[in-house]
Amino acid sequence: MTCVLNPKLGVFFVVVLPQFIPAGAAVGPDVVGAGDVARRGSSPVVPPPGRRCGRAAPEPCWRDVRFGSGSTASPPQFSSASGCASPPTPRLGSPSCPVSVRLVGEWVPWGVAMERALVGPEGFYLGEAVPATNFRTSVTAAPELVASAITVLFEDVQAALGAGRADPEPGPAMDLVDLGAGGGELLAVLADTLPEQVRLHGVDVARRPPGLAARVRWSATIPEERIVGLLLAYEYLDNVPVDVAEIGPDGVPRLVLVDPATGEERLGGSLEPGDAAWLGRWWSLDGAPSGTRAEIGRARDVAWSTAVSRVGCGVVLAVDYDHGLARRPASGTLAGYRRGRMVPAVPDGSCDVTAHVALDACAEAGVSAGARATALVRQADALAALGVAADRPDVGMAREDPLGYLRALDAAGTAAELLDRSGLGGFGWLVQSVGGIGLPERFARTG
Repeated sequence: MTCVLNPKLGVFFVVVLPQFIPAGAAVGPDVVGAGDVARRGSSPVVPPPGRRCGRAAPEPCWRDVRFGSGSTASPPQFSSASGCASPPTPRLGSPSCPVSVRLVGEWVPWGVAMERALVGPEGFYLGEAVPATNFRTSVTAAPELVASAITVLFEDVQAALGAGRADPEPGPAMDLVDLGAGGGELLAVLADTLPEQVRLHGVDVARRPPGLAARVRWSATIPEERIVGLLLAYEYLDNVPVDVAEIGPDGVPRLVLVDPATGEERLGGSLEPGDAAWLGRWWSLDGAPSGTRAEIGRARDVAWSTAVSRVGCGVVLAVDYDHGLARRPASGTLAGYRRGRMVPAVPDGSCDVTAHVALDACAEAGVSAGARATALVRQADALAALGVAADRPDVGMAREDPLGYLRALDAAGTAAELLDRSGLGGFGWLVQSVGGIGLPERFARTG
């Protein structure tokens, strides 16, 4: 087999760490275990002409390593064929044919595959592609409108904390933390609108976006100091990895394993007790027919409870596409996105891999972490309560101020997209208060 493209050009396989390669092993280009391709029904990946091992290139060649019968229990069997220039079958990493070895045919749980594909060394969110160019979110679709709603919510929190009143002394500094800040689109607007004493902090594994205001702090983890104010997780939880369970032919739920290179699946062993307990509480498969699937949201509950526990006093908000206990999808929701299109969910690092969120389960986890009050509402209702409206401008404005009319019309169309219940408006808002305050009154009414 010849080598395939560098992941920066769109193809990625899981990197085999050196400890998986026997000492002194020669790496050949065709290392398919006997019967492995035929068993899995897959075919070797062949590069375009001119991208073969042995050719001088600025990027290293990539080699596929397949373990016989899909098992990592024994060392891989390398073939004697060589696609490299002399010397034949060069040693791993030799100057004559620099290679990076990748494990193909490795079967892992979906949670492991998602984590590697999204935030691994060559993961989707750590690559050169800007996530906003691969999918459309509420924030990327209308950062100014979302920022205006978040500003109103932040002012509600200020009022509840007694920090926004017209006292002789300025109120205490407050925090606004954006968890899963992406390209910083929301923080960029908020940096121009919120007072300087508000501490803005973006949290994302991706690099700090260029041009972001200096007042915005940026880190890969939630700040250690207690947050006082507002913590946002706007379309963040859907990328927290999930394992997948499926009812087997014997009627027993089993863990689904996936080949990260191809997205092919097969059933693995029985579920861990903690996963089985989560499904029993939040996504029951009892009596379901063979092939019924569920996505195990335990890791998302942990992620949300961790975020809630970092807030000393304030409000936490998670926004995502979600489903409730009464409407879990029988086939699951795993999906991939690349360059604005939905694609098969192949966890090879070339696309975003996402799944809908059980926000009701996250809500209970938040309560366990210290949340005091909870509201679960649709985005359309939440944004309307925060002042977002899709009112069209009066047509008479077109004669008096044509450009202003067009701007107002465009803004109304953008707001309509956010409020559309069949699209972004149907997203769930999980709003919880922490510490000595309750929910803002507008959410107490809406929820």
